[in-house]
Formats: sequence, C-alpha cells, structure tokens
Amino acid sequence: MATGCLSLKKTRILAGLFNLLGVAAGFALCRGLAFTVEGLISFGSPFDGNTPIAAALGAVSIWAICAWYFGIPTSESHALASGLAGAALAYGSVSFGKSEWIKLVLGLICSVALGYILGCIVKFLLEKRNFSEGFYKNSQIFAAAATAFMHGSQDGLKFLGVYLLISGGELPSYAPVICGLLMAAGTLAGGRRIIEKVGIRMVSIKKYEGFAADVASSLTLFVFTLLGVPVSTTHTKTAAIMGGGHEGINKKIAYSIVAAWVITFPACGVISYILTKIILMIK
Repeated sequence: MATGCLSLKKTRILAGLFNLLGVAAGFALCRGLAFTVEGLISFGSPFDGNTPIAAALGAVSIWAICAWYFGIPTSESHALASGLAGAALAYGSVSFGKSEWIKLVLGLICSVALGYILGCIVKFLLEKRNFSEGFYKNSQIFAAAATAFMHGSQDGLKFLGVYLLISGGELPSYAPVICGLLMAAGTLAGGRRIIEKVGIRMVSIKKYEGFAADVASSLTLFVFTLLGVPVSTTHTKTAAIMGGGHEGINKKIAYSIVAAWVITFPACGVISYILTKIILMIK
C-alpha cells in the first residue's frame, strides 16, 4: 500500500490469503519451529500449563492491541516468549529449555541484521538495472505475497507451538486450519496505522525500494523457518524496509520503533506475571 502498488483493501486480501497458505505449508513441511517454541518451557503436564499459558496469551493480546492503537509495529513473537517467561516465573515449578531460548534470542538478533543487510544489497543491485515502473509494481505484488506467505509460516507455527504445550505434544490437523483462519481474519481487520507509520512516516519508499524490502524479508524469514528458529516477522520486515529505504529514514520514528521493541520483552513479562497471579488467586 505504501508504494501505491495496491489499495489497502486489496493489500489486506492478498496478505490474508497468503497468511493462510503459509500456515498450511509450514504445518505440512517444516514443523520444527513449532517444536522449538514448545521446548521453551515445560510445565510438567499440559493441564498444569493451562493457567500460565492463558495468562501469557492474554498479555500478548493486551500488548498487541496497545501497539496497534499507537501504530507501533511490535513483535508478537517477542511478546509470546516474554509472556511465557513471565507466566512461568509467576507459576513456579517449571523448567526452561536452554538451547531453545538461545536459539530464539540469536534468531531475533540475526534476523533483524540479515533483513537490513539484504534490503541494502537488493536495493543496490536494483539500482544497477533500468527496469520500468510497471515491472517493479508487478514484482512487488508478487514479493509482498511471498512475505505474507512466510509470515503465515513463521507466526502460525509459533502459535501452533503453544498448542503443543497445551495438548501435550499432539498437533491435530484442524489446529493449523484454525490458526490460519484467525491470522487471515486479523490481517483483514486492520493495520492502517502501522502501515502508515512504517511505510510512509518512518521512510517514504519508492516501488523498487519496496520490492527490495519484500525480497529481503521473504528470504530472511524463509531461511530461519527452514532452520526451525522463531524470529520476529515484524522486526525482520521493518529492518528490511529500513535497508531498502535507508537513505530517507526518519530517525526519530525509527528510534521510537526500536525503543518499543526493547520495551516489549519486560512489559509483556510483567503483564503476564500479574495476570498469572490474578488467575491463581481467583482459582
């Protein structure tokens, strides 16, 4: 939408459809990411984990709504991990998967760096070519669909990993269907504020720069999904946009977005901790 290739309505439909397809493909081809999320925390038994997991998901929802209201692109992946950690600390009697947490932290850092670097590289390569505006318009639509597809694979598999925690390691065929439909519905419901902040106010990008950002984010998400590493789609895409349009970044807005990323982990952890304690008191 920010580059004028599609209207907001068509952008939502395109992204929602490919979110759904991405979840289905991820479930069929590379479930390792879901098992990485499952391994972050062990509650002993699925029943024991119901309360803290509900609190963690509640914290993610609260933080996501607040971020959406202010037009801040935060990471549900980051929020989910911190929410699970906060709930686990409040609940007690849990164990943390060290290797899974190391993988998650390294993935979050490396995906942002790779997204930015690839955005810069693809932009540089495109500037050496003399393609038409029509080429970039059509190509960006294709690349945006690829990004939405990988978004579905990454984020869908993360929340299927939460389902594994609840179900005791079983993942029925209807789970990805529900997850994919809900992701698509969420995409269709809104996002204008975040799109305008990142794609217009943070940096005004041309069609070829938007294409570079979509290619960079799609490739980055593809690599980490195959490796079974949970990363932030939001962080990756925003970093790729910064790379693709690095010459015209509004630093004030960029700094505010990065600050929100940093705040996400402690904020969601605290919210989840409090929610868990409240639920335990009520029970």
